[in-house]
Amino acid sequence: MRVLLLNSCAVSHTTDTLQRDYLSINPGIASIASHLRSLGVEVVVLDPRLEKLQAPEVAERIATLATEYVGYSAITEEIHDAAEIAAEVKKRRPGIVNIVGGCHAGALPVETLRQFSGFDIAVQGEGELPFADIVRGTPPENIAEIAFRTAGGEAVFTAGHRVLVELDDLPFPAWDLYQVSRYRPPMMVELVRACPYGCNFCFHAVGRQVHYKSPARALDEIEHCVERYGIRFLYLSTNGTWPLGRAHCEQICEGMLSRGLKIRWATSTRVDLVDPELLALMRRAGCDMIDFGIETASAEMLGLCRKGTSHEAIISSVEACHRLGLDVELNFLLGLPHESNETLKQTRDLVRRLRRFSTIANFHLLVPFPGTEVYEMALRNEAGLRIIHNDWRKYTVQRGGVLAYDNFSQEDLHAWQARMYRCYYFSFRKFLQVLRSPNAREMISPSRLLYMIRSMFL
Repeated sequence: MRVLLLNSCAVSHTTDTLQRDYLSINPGIASIASHLRSLGVEVVVLDPRLEKLQAPEVAERIATLATEYVGYSAITEEIHDAAEIAAEVKKRRPGIVNIVGGCHAGALPVETLRQFSGFDIAVQGEGELPFADIVRGTPPENIAEIAFRTAGGEAVFTAGHRVLVELDDLPFPAWDLYQVSRYRPPMMVELVRACPYGCNFCFHAVGRQVHYKSPARALDEIEHCVERYGIRFLYLSTNGTWPLGRAHCEQICEGMLSRGLKIRWATSTRVDLVDPELLALMRRAGCDMIDFGIETASAEMLGLCRKGTSHEAIISSVEACHRLGLDVELNFLLGLPHESNETLKQTRDLVRRLRRFSTIANFHLLVPFPGTEVYEMALRNEAGLRIIHNDWRKYTVQRGGVLAYDNFSQEDLHAWQARMYRCYYFSFRKFLQVLRSPNAREMISPSRLLYMIRSMFL
């Protein structure tokens, strides 16, 4: 039996140049691939983005292989591309089973099958166990939390709750199926799966029940990356939050030091999960960049969106990182529920305060991703939000344009975004800081930097 997995489904040209977009190995796909191989299944990984293929070319490649199943993983803005590939595959090999997972299909499994006829099965949540059940011939109605087509063509969702995978039981991700050297650093390594927090703008693609890789297993995987593939820059977070548990982080950092792992690494966490002592340990273990989700300066809105952080924690953690020589990336989210010109001014004031203590800042526009509470609120025209359309290709976090607001127009919000970028980046000192930082150079491509500069003057 042979299974083909697509590392990326993006085959159309992105129109959102301001959004970070670079070639990377999809850790979820690499994990599914390794699990299937451990069960005796032959797996092939194809990356249309790396090979610069269009949908018909991808389908031709798939059609030439003795493949029974094709796996797709797509975020919302990529779901049309994934569906186009699936439709082209069906034209050439009608008997192939197309299985789609990822954020969009996880949020709208039945709707995804109804909208896109090329998909046969949509998987919600973790992919390793249901994908294995499917290829081993388990009837779809006996697999929990998937959508499939009945004999009559109706899309239905299966009941029940799936057992969570034990991360330590999984083999190392199948990096050997990739041309690792052709991907830009950093390499992503998953240390923890799921996020327990309830931010109303986030979709929990793998749920909120947290499960960890043990420190020993995590260190073995990191060491494997370094020794087998020569990786020297890692990103130790794939679900948005690590460190999450302090003891887990301490044991991994101490293990890196005791094993003599000479690597740089970055991560993404919350401002209320770190303190100067923990940050100092992380720094000694090789961390040189932390990505914080700041979202807004408004204390009221931090509560309303259930972020749960505080103005004081934001300033304290960012300044502590600066004192330790850590690069900091700040992420703001403009247009949150109940946003107003006054709250945007508060955020701009915070940006001015934090710019000298950080290296990079992104000013995203709120997108009502399916599966989030914000999506449901906007469907009900609540909190000053209203969805304009469901063209999934426009669900990009920098360009926006999906929502209408009671308190301001889309043009007003884009103007605020331009002001924020000017406020943060428009100085010779900041420009030099970005150029001197290896993290900034790796995170901001030349085309994105030029578009960022251009966006300041919209």
